[in-house]
Amino acid sequence: MSSTRFDRIVETLKQSKEWKECDNPETIIKREYPIYEKYSDTTIVPFLKASLIREARAKALDVIEGVVFGGCDRKGTRLPVSWPVLLKNGKLTKVVSWNANTIPTGLQFVKLTGTLNQDFGNYGDIELVEAKPFKNLSILQKAALSIADENVWENQTRAGDPVLVTGTIKWINPLFEKDPEGNRGNPIPVVDPKGRPVFEAVLAFDGLVELHLRFIEQNRGVPFIGVEDFNLLLADVVSIHPNDPEKQAKFLQTALKDRTVVGIGEVMNISERYTQDDVRTLPVYIRLTGLIEVSGASETPAPSVHTTTAPPVLKQTVIGSGETDEEFTARINESVKTNPIPPEVAESTQKPKKDVEKNQEPQVSPSSDRKNAVNQINLMSEQITEYCDLIGKSVLSMNKDELKEVGIGEGSTDMLLTVALKKSQELAVAARMEKKANSDGTD
Repeated sequence: MSSTRFDRIVETLKQSKEWKECDNPETIIKREYPIYEKYSDTTIVPFLKASLIREARAKALDVIEGVVFGGCDRKGTRLPVSWPVLLKNGKLTKVVSWNANTIPTGLQFVKLTGTLNQDFGNYGDIELVEAKPFKNLSILQKAALSIADENVWENQTRAGDPVLVTGTIKWINPLFEKDPEGNRGNPIPVVDPKGRPVFEAVLAFDGLVELHLRFIEQNRGVPFIGVEDFNLLLADVVSIHPNDPEKQAKFLQTALKDRTVVGIGEVMNISERYTQDDVRTLPVYIRLTGLIEVSGASETPAPSVHTTTAPPVLKQTVIGSGETDEEFTARINESVKTNPIPPEVAESTQKPKKDVEKNQEPQVSPSSDRKNAVNQINLMSEQITEYCDLIGKSVLSMNKDELKEVGIGEGSTDMLLTVALKKSQELAVAARMEKKANSDGTD
């Protein structure tokens, strides 16, 4: 690096607004200069200014973390794709982009950067930092609004608000075109030419609020449906009823009625109407971006696990709020020395009896019981880690009662939940120690 040339370019850049808007411009220029020094001064200066702009912009960006599934826009408009996001604090926001591929398809926990648009209340200029599949459906169901939340729908919600809702599907209806005068036209097929859903799901209701969840026609939108057999249903409905949207809707209704779902989207309209018996109702129309089935969420089978090798088990107590990283690492290291890892317990080799006496219930083998318990523990451990990521809380400070309140461990025993929590804490401690060791190794 020629110090004379470098100093000359720095003096040139100091006169620019890009230099003045950046907190540490000289550090950035020293880092970026070797990349571009082969160019002439005329060419290198714009590249270095761009580096300063990127750095200043990164400092000003907001970080958005939460759960997202599906984005939508509207056919016939020039709007960006919008994704509602369930944030770690349980609130909802929206992020928008002209690129429909910004966020991966499916139920995802994402980390994004973007800038808040005060006028519209959403985040633009978004970029994906990280995305990973999200599996803990019970959290979504507990965070969702239902028809029972009458005060929220009537007094605290307005058109354009992002919402998360839950309920049981009662009807599936086709959507309809509008003629030039705005009157109802022909029914729209429930599948568009790109295979995307176009229909209304009405949730069961018995009081003031009616929830109408609508997958509307899209330009570049990417709605997501996580319902069992749904892709097969969409393929069949087109071949069975190719030119009859109303029969298509009835076909879907037969398959989907009484399924419990969680939907995410934004409010289109909240109206008020009276029945023939002068009963007041409050229909809420929601533009869906995603719909997932949550029936039996707590019974979701755990992934198969290899049980012949147990992971290292660290004996530890929860880190104190006033404990430094050095104190924490020293305590854990000492704990490992004084509390050696217990020997691995081999799976039972006892074979179940083949002969079962008449009228006697067949017995489950100890090995089968153990595998089922291990599967439950692994599933709950994943859910615990996922939940802590969502709310931004250390797993080391979690307790069993708090987990039970959010639905983790439903259908299992307290003992297995305790073991799952301990496993999650042990993995967190091990990861922290590994990170600390790697950090010490690079110093």
